[in-house]
Order: sequence, then C-alpha cells, then structure tokens
Amino acid sequence: MRIKRCFFIGHADVSEDILPRLSAAVEQQIDRNGVTEFYVGNHGKFDALACRALRAAKKEHPAIHCYLVTAYHPGMVKLEVPEGFDGIFYPLERSVPPRVAIPSANREMIRRSDVLIAAVCRPGRSREVLEYAREREKRGLIQITNLFDK
Repeated sequence: MRIKRCFFIGHADVSEDILPRLSAAVEQQIDRNGVTEFYVGNHGKFDALACRALRAAKKEHPAIHCYLVTAYHPGMVKLEVPEGFDGIFYPLERSVPPRVAIPSANREMIRRSDVLIAAVCRPGRSREVLEYAREREKRGLIQITNLFDK
C-alpha cells in the first residue's frame, strides 16, 4: 500500500477558532483517505495549530507519522523535535538563500504531497502556495481542503 502524505499551509495569523475544523480535516484524511504521514512547517499560528491537531490525532491514531518541516538547512538552524512528532524533515536537495527558503520548501512539499490542508482566505504567500497547489490539483496530483472554502 502506498504511503499518503499531507502538508499544511495557512496564514501566520489565523484565529484559534479554526482548530476544530482543522482537527476534523486531519481526522477525515486519516479515516477516509488513508493518510499516514503529515508534514507541517514551524512559522506562525496556523502551523502551531496544525501541530496541536496532529498531536491530538496521534494519540487516537498512533500509527500515523508527523514531521516538522524546516525550510532552512539543518546545518543553519537547530530545531527540537516537537512532542508527539517523529522527526524533522528538510525537503530541499540543496541549501537555498534564506529569502527564498520558505517558498521553496513549501513548493517542494506540495510536489511531494497527496493532500493539502489549507487555511487561506486572502492574498499573500500562503495564497501563492495554494494557487500552485490548485494547478497541481487540476492535473489530479493533489487533493486540497481549504478550511475557508464553503
């Protein structure tokens, strides 16, 4: 059976009110779509909320794997593995300049993922990543759940 991967993207300043929807989206990906690996960044409120949702999900589904994605080469930044996570993942094949590290890592994670859970409702870098993912979705390469769509 093929491993299914999920990545998260969202605004750095989202409200904590989205946590129940975020948790439900994670549960749906596990229960209905068979996602077993989750990858989340470490920049901003949405990433912190996704980490909370994943820690809770892992208690209910101990077989899932959760990874913290770092946009910066591990030799540049020292990160601790968050409680409940399985490790830290650097998606880029080579180090890139800091000013393009986050967008580069986000695009690479979109390419590597089967599912994207997003919290995007306005222009900005998160919207740019979502639009990139939507182009891949049109080709059947990724499935997107935007918590702000409805």
